[in-house]
Amino acid sequence: MDRLNDPGALAPPRAATILALKGGGYMGLYTAHLLARLDAFRRARGMQGTLADSVEVIAGTSVGAILAAGLAAGLSPARLVDLIETEGLRIFPRRSVLHRAPGLIRARFSPGPLREVLETALGPITLGDLRHVLVIPAVNETRGRAVLFRSHDPAQHHLRLVDVVLASAAAPLYFPRHAIGGEFFTDGGLAANGPALAAALDLRAVFGVPVDCQSVLSLGTTLAAPRPHPARARAAWGALDWLWRGNRLLDLLLGGQVDLQTDLLRSLGPRRLIVLDEELGPGEADAVHLVDAGLDARATLAEAAARTAARIPPDLREDLDRLLARRARRLAFVTVPGALRSRPCLIPPEA
Repeated sequence: MDRLNDPGALAPPRAATILALKGGGYMGLYTAHLLARLDAFRRARGMQGTLADSVEVIAGTSVGAILAAGLAAGLSPARLVDLIETEGLRIFPRRSVLHRAPGLIRARFSPGPLREVLETALGPITLGDLRHVLVIPAVNETRGRAVLFRSHDPAQHHLRLVDVVLASAAAPLYFPRHAIGGEFFTDGGLAANGPALAAALDLRAVFGVPVDCQSVLSLGTTLAAPRPHPARARAAWGALDWLWRGNRLLDLLLGGQVDLQTDLLRSLGPRRLIVLDEELGPGEADAVHLVDAGLDARATLAEAAARTAARIPPDLREDLDRLLARRARRLAFVTVPGALRSRPCLIPPEA
């Protein structure tokens, strides 16, 4: 973390870019593959470093938090693809029957394997160690409110990145709540499964960058049209209907808000809003699930990401190339005379 004594550094930059990564369990492998494709676009233009070096803000929810934290900590997109592919079945072990079903009496999965994977990948890094603006939504279940974990909040600098990610990825029914400082946290997808809007408003509030000076690149985890239920199905569903039909309740909680929040962000008039996602056909949709890390799921998600990258229209590709060819500002803190604590700012990469 850089510390400066020049209050002039607090002047807001004229532009900033946000990379926002949606939640979606193991379907985040699609996002990781897409990040690797975008990183390849960037390297084809002769840029050094990784994709993270082209954006001021990295935001991620749930599995998006895993990817965002990895990028902010210096992991390459290719490394993230390898991590999810090789560790998926350890994090989401299959059982012989109802292998996609949520837990009803207790959480379906132990958080131990995921913690071990994160400890190996991220180590002891804290939010205060990062030179990127990182925004990770979660829900403080103890207090009953949504929260943002932020690398630019000095009050949170002691928090380990591993704990922040485990809090955001604690999907109800699948993983237990995660404890930090005596309070319990659960999946950020319950409040902001698509974190782009939260990141844009935070960038405006903290760093003074107007939304119309922001470029937002939002990556999804694939889309699938909801399956119609038989006509005989009752409208007055109980718990078994909501949870047993592919966990329809969680699908709606996580997915229904994303379109609304994207529309709200679009209404604020960002300089650019680029959303990359892939709608799966019926056969493909059957192959993937929040907690399915099998071979069919891996192949389907990799192929979907390749299609998305190949189908980017020429005008959109030009916009992407311009975004990815830039060197972003980095996070620093300025000591302001008379202030109780230093204030965050964005400074040129060469400063």
